[in-house]
Amino acid sequence: MVDPRKDKSYDKTEWMTPLNVFRKIEKFMSEYFYVMDFKFTLDPCTTHNNLKVPKYFTKKEDGLKQSWKDEIVFVNPPYGPGIDDWIMKSYEESKYNNAIVVMLLSNFTDTKIFHQIILKYAEVVFIEGRISFVGSKGSPREGSILAIFDNQSHRKYLRLTVRGLS
Repeated sequence: MVDPRKDKSYDKTEWMTPLNVFRKIEKFMSEYFYVMDFKFTLDPCTTHNNLKVPKYFTKKEDGLKQSWKDEIVFVNPPYGPGIDDWIMKSYEESKYNNAIVVMLLSNFTDTKIFHQIILKYAEVVFIEGRISFVGSKGSPREGSILAIFDNQSHRKYLRLTVRGLS
């Protein structure tokens, strides 16, 4: 395994979620919402070679400019400049448009947006271990979280063990 601190491939901003990780997130969400077959309906920031849900937006359609009203949304946003826009959009769509939004994010818990938006308005699930994203030579330098925006208060703090996902 490549040392993630030396893997320069992680300097890019867009990473595809492995299908097995995506399916385990859906399974976790089934348990979280107490439904048998939880399925995402929209991915607003994907590529044509990474389609996992029936409805999607690519860079061309710009998911930040589209409505997510009444959708069940999976967001693995581009990491880097602009990520705060995806977090704010997720929060706003859940609050004003009845969307359920599950974001896969780096666990940068020291950022301003984490404290002002994620910690305040989302359920936070800490993922144990690191996810090996599609196209990487190893694992990222940091772990990941799920931020669940659903405008409901199901639980306050959660822990998800996902060892062996990658």
